[in-house]
Amino acid sequence: MRNDDQILEEIRLGFTLEPWRRSRKRRLVETAKFSLFDGGIANDLDPESRHITEGSDLFGRAFEHLLSNEVRAFLADHRTDHDLSFRRTTTGYEVDLIVGDLDRAPEFKSSSSSPARPQGVETPREEHAVKRFIIACRQERRRKTEDGIEIVPRRRLCDELRKRQRV
Repeated sequence: MRNDDQILEEIRLGFTLEPWRRSRKRRLVETAKFSLFDGGIANDLDPESRHITEGSDLFGRAFEHLLSNEVRAFLADHRTDHDLSFRRTTTGYEVDLIVGDLDRAPEFKSSSSSPARPQGVETPREEHAVKRFIIACRQERRRKTEDGIEIVPRRRLCDELRKRQRV
């Protein structure tokens, strides 16, 4: 018997993001995340989410959802066989998306200020060879940290995805 999530996936109204399960050192969360394709539907179903304010948890989740959908659309347009997953430790440190076999690991931060180094960035990089670690945020300029983490303005990330460049 199919559950509601499976039905929503079949009619393309939602998608499941499986957890990354290849950690050598840390215990990871094993539960998949399900999202409706259109975050507006989810927000309409939840009366508390009708007033999303900048800096709130709901704002951060909406920001993550928007950028996750952009990456999913890019991969679908290019008909790549890269799987998407996420990585969360049992202590709560998370990487929002893992593309393929750690080809890219984008983390989404809804802050408009320069993002501090997010907790949990080091653990996947210590254990595996992440080819590109990207932090997409609302900051205005692109830069790279000393250890190679790319800080990319979300608008630029979306433009590059749509123009089929760098990401």
